[in-house]
Order: sequence, then structure tokens, then C-alpha cells
Amino acid sequence: NDKATFGASDDLQIYHDGSRSYISDQGTGGLRLLTNEFSVKSPDESENLFFSVQDGSAYLYHNGGIKLNTTATGIDVTGNVDLPDNGKLLLGASDDLQIYHDGGNSYIDDVGTGDLVIRGSSAVYLQKYAGENMLKASADAGVQVFYNNAEKLATTSTGIDVTGQATMDGLVVE
Repeated sequence: NDKATFGASDDLQIYHDGSRSYISDQGTGGLRLLTNEFSVKSPDESENLFFSVQDGSAYLYHNGGIKLNTTATGIDVTGNVDLPDNGKLLLGASDDLQIYHDGGNSYIDDVGTGDLVIRGSSAVYLQKYAGENMLKASADAGVQVFYNNAEKLATTSTGIDVTGQATMDGLVVE
């Protein structure tokens, strides 16, 4: 329970309280650690907990594996990014794109200016979670609409193809 104290008003204190060890900055300003490389390791030094290097990356570990690291362009995450219900992934300077789940439904909201554009190299599918097709849009090849995973409507180079019966309120043929 003894403390090593530094500063005119015991601003910096290093001590152990019987259960935990502390480095405590009690003064004005802040605590600065000046080093080219900083690491926090397990007591036997067998496992990294945190590591950073000057002019380089900072790494956050879990069970010996890097889970988050800073890069020249941002951050890299290994594994999942878990957000609670109503927690949002916010993108854009004004949070223009929002992806979230409210506990009952999942949302992709484009609340900014411009359009929401979904791109695919050859096709874009809208599918049920289990993989059942609901809609398929193929580059330079049309759009197909499905009912219970069976194609019912397709656009073609000459118009549309309907599989099954077409029910209409009216029909104009030219």
C-alpha cells in the first residue's frame, strides 16, 4: 500500500493496493509515455495484448491474434464487427448510409443526396436468407423475377417473357 509519488503535489503515483497495480496521474495535463515502440504483454510475455510502433501500425489482440490494426489507409478488422440492436454502421460525412437492425427488422438507409447504387460484376441477386432467388439482374442480359424460386417474368432484348398466367386490369396492344 506504499506509493511512489512524484511532483510537487504528488501528481504521479505508482502503487499496489493489495489486489492491483496502478500508475496514476493525479495532476494537471496528462500522462505521456514517450517511446518508439510500445507493447502490453501477458505477465510471462508469451502473449501480446497491445502493440504499436512509431510511424507504423497499432495492433489490438485477443487470445494472441490481431483483431484490430491501424493502417496507412484506415483500420483492418479480423473477425466480426458486432453491433447491438439499434447500433448503426454509419458511413459518409453526414452519416448518409446507415446499416442497422432494430430488433425486428434490418435496414439499409440511404439518407443523403444521390442514389443508392448496388453493383455486381455480372449479376446482382435479391435472395431469401436461405438462397432462394427473388430477383436477378444480369449485366447486358435482363432481369428475372421469381415466385417461390421459380422464374415468372423476364426482360429480354425484345420485351418480356411471362411464365404462367398473366392477369391484368386492362391490355392495350399496338
